[in-house]
Amino acid sequence: MTPEESDLLSQIGTLIYYGIVVLIVDCTLYGFYLLAELIAVYLFIKHGLKSRVHKILFICSLTTLVTATWDFINQCALNLIQIKVSLMEPLEAGLKAQVDAAHHAILPWYSMMVWPISINIVIGNGVVLWRTWTVWEDDRLVKSTLLTMMFVSAYRTPSSVLLLEPKV
Repeated sequence: MTPEESDLLSQIGTLIYYGIVVLIVDCTLYGFYLLAELIAVYLFIKHGLKSRVHKILFICSLTTLVTATWDFINQCALNLIQIKVSLMEPLEAGLKAQVDAAHHAILPWYSMMVWPISINIVIGNGVVLWRTWTVWEDDRLVKSTLLTMMFVSAYRTPSSVLLLEPKV
């Protein structure tokens, strides 16, 4: 093994190590979130969806559950594909070609990584805006400030998603 390949293998190991650390933290947080979400869904079902507000909040809650699950699956798949393609599928061209193949294989998963989080941010901001709007019903200053923050957030989230997507 050449010194370049040894350095490359060390970089791959470091990348995989930190990916697994992120995955462990992600698994733990997803477990806590799943528990809280199941309790919320249980309470929604137990008390019934009597009003339009309850139905909207229930749909928002289920949507954030789906996007959190999407993010969790994406994190798991990204790490597994990277390990499989970079270390378990030898190529004739050598280790550098395996790294390039692994990078190419995870690009679709990497580009999906920011979308679920962005969707959850938009939903969360919408719920906060909606609740604040009803509490401060008669205050025009609060309403105009909320609308300004909503437009900045709504503009910033999709644009940051587009900026963070890798170019193929």
